[in-house]
Amino acid sequence: MKMASRNHNRTSIIFAITVLLCAMLACGKTTETADTQKPTHTPESIQAEDNLHTNNSASDHCLAGIIVGETKRNQVVDLLGEPLGSEMDGDMEILIYSSSLPRQYHSVVIENDLVVFLSVILDEDHSRLVWSDVVKEYGTPQSTTYSNYLQGSMTYIYPYAGQAFIADPEIDAVFIRQCFKPMILNEYMSTWGAGLPTEDPFTK
Repeated sequence: MKMASRNHNRTSIIFAITVLLCAMLACGKTTETADTQKPTHTPESIQAEDNLHTNNSASDHCLAGIIVGETKRNQVVDLLGEPLGSEMDGDMEILIYSSSLPRQYHSVVIENDLVVFLSVILDEDHSRLVWSDVVKEYGTPQSTTYSNYLQGSMTYIYPYAGQAFIADPEIDAVFIRQCFKPMILNEYMSTWGAGLPTEDPFTK
């Protein structure tokens, strides 16, 4: 019962982040069709799965100094300052921080006083990425699905690496990087990925 409640909280947290982003961007939604239940097992993903419980260094790339599962709320405030706002959902709290891009915001999700999820706008202040570099580093995504961000963007999921990217390969751009505790794909899809759209929202 407690696990179901936590999954519900995570789903509603992600939904809240999505709604917030869309409201502030005054945009629609986006995605890419892909099999969200059958990951592509590349050599990279198999190695990542082997290291699932020991590799958490990928979260270092999201926001400098903030590590998923280790950084506490007060440390986040020490590093980033007081948030622009926050929202509670059960045991979880979303802290919102401004980026250098107008009406786009970083999100830090806290549970039990620890950071459990980061969603970072890749702006001028936070490591810009190109999609081709992500593929070089992480290989083929374990899953690809639709995104609620911008038309033409998709959500690319590397659950074993604790990473997800909202990107548009057509223009070789990455817009958002998300970090979380490494997990298997099914766990990701039932928690952080539960709010992802299953149809292209721009075709509705």
